[in-house]
Amino acid sequence: MMERKILLSADETVSLYKVSEDIWEQFDTLLDDFFKWKKTKYYDETLFVKFLKNRFGETSISFIRTVGEYAGEPNMIIQNGKNVTEQYKDIRWFNF
Repeated sequence: MMERKILLSADETVSLYKVSEDIWEQFDTLLDDFFKWKKTKYYDETLFVKFLKNRFGETSISFIRTVGEYAGEPNMIIQNGKNVTEQYKDIRWFNF
C-alpha cells in the first residue's frame, strides 16, 4: 500500500503529515466537514489534525516534518531562502 501524505499550513510553517487511506480518499469532504464542525473563528492546521484524530483515531494522521514556510499564492514553499514548491507538487495541500 502506498504511503499517503498531505501538507497543511496556516500562512506560516508548512508541515508534512502521513495520513490513513480514509483521510486521503475523503480529504476534500473532510475539509468541508471540519469547517462545519469548528466552533471558533481562529484556528489553524492543528485543530484540523485534532478533528481528524477524533474522527479516525490517534494513528490516522502523524506529523512527519516541517518542509518550509508558506510564501503566498500560488501556494509556494520557501526553505532556507529557496523555493522548494516543486518537490511537493504532487502532495495534497491545504492552507488554512
